[in-house]
Formats: sequence, structure tokens, C-alpha cells
Amino acid sequence: MRRREPLAALALVVLAVVVALVGAPTWLATASLGLAAVAAAGVLARRRRRGGIDTTVVAAGLLLATTVLVGVVMDLVGIRLTRTSWALGLGVVAAGCLVWSALFDPPAPTSPATAPLGRLRRRDVGWLAVAAAVVALAIGMSTRTVDRLDVASVALSLGTVRGSAVEVVLSSDTAAGPYEIRTEAPDGNSVSYPLVSLRAGQSLRTTVDLPRKGRYVITLNNPGQDRPVRTLTVDR
Repeated sequence: MRRREPLAALALVVLAVVVALVGAPTWLATASLGLAAVAAAGVLARRRRRGGIDTTVVAAGLLLATTVLVGVVMDLVGIRLTRTSWALGLGVVAAGCLVWSALFDPPAPTSPATAPLGRLRRRDVGWLAVAAAVVALAIGMSTRTVDRLDVASVALSLGTVRGSAVEVVLSSDTAAGPYEIRTEAPDGNSVSYPLVSLRAGQSLRTTVDLPRKGRYVITLNNPGQDRPVRTLTVDR
């Protein structure tokens, strides 16, 4: 196997981890993670040198088994399952395997049992597309589920109101953030406030300005998500 293949897959893995860590939108993080996972699994599966069908089946098995095992290990050692921890955990495992693949060439087939199974046939392309779609859907659903779990303990409520100054209270049972508080005025104009983070059990108070009469929408936003984490509606 040419060494540049595992190195190219390694570059995709690093890029996917960076995309997840910087809080990119869910669709972008999912796409980069899926591309990196398929590339890494394909490189490792091709070490068997047994043809396209075998590579496809083994790569799919590697993806599922690695994801499950990494999740179980993180849960056992007490690591909170978030998009960041998933990206780092899977990225470290994939990077280690790809470095090993680049340093050590696979042995050549020496018996009929290791002979190639043949090339990928046309009728197999459809099944391969279905398998890829299922994997992509699973990654997308798991990413969104982790995002929801990541914010389940965050509460947003109103505090003291003094004229146009309205106090917004954030609280969380676990460490969370960073989050952005944003207010939207009746005329559609919005104001964003500096990012805030919460420690476990902390209650944080921030004052926002609602100068006009009408309905305001106050949202708590995660920079890495498309939808607001929490929403408050205030009628003045």
C-alpha cells in the first residue's frame, strides 16, 4: 500500500477534528467526520488485499465497531459524551491506526485463503450507496442527539426588571458553554452579547437592554448549532 494513502486519510481526520472543535455547524461537522471515517476505514480495510467487496464489508464493520468501543470506553472512564469528546476520541484512534498503517506495510497474500474476492460489480454499487447513506444518517442523528444532550441541563430564566434593563439568569448542573445570549427586537434588529460559560452548579446573571415597547425574543445560542438552545419571550 502506498504510504501517501494513509497520510491523506490522516489529514482528513485532523481536519474533521478541527472542524468539530471550532464549533462549526452540525451539517459541516457531520460531513467532515463522515468523509474522514470512510477514508480511514477504507485505507485500513484495503490492507487485507482481498478485493472491493471485502474492503467494503470490513470498512463498514470497522466504523461500527470502533464507534461503539470508543463510546463504551469514554463512558467507563467518566468522559462526558459531547461532540468535542467524540471527535477527539475517534480522531485519536483513527490517527494511531493510520500512522501504524503508514509505517508498516501489509504482508503479501501467501495462500488461497487470502486471495482476492474479486472486483466490485455493478449490482453491488447500489448496496454500497445504501450502506453509505445509512452511515451518514447515523452520524448525523448521533451528532444532533449529542448536541441535545449537551444542553439538557442548561436553564434560562428572567430575573429582575428595572426599566429597559432586564436580568437574564443562566444555570446548569454541569459545566457548559460557551453560549451566546442574543436579543431580537420587535422590528427584527438583534443584539448579541459576549460568550459566557458555566461551571457545574453555577448560576450566572447577565443584564440585557430592551428599550422599546413590544415583544422581544431572548435566545441562548451554542455557536456550533443552528437552533437556539433556550428561548424566552418578553412582552413589554
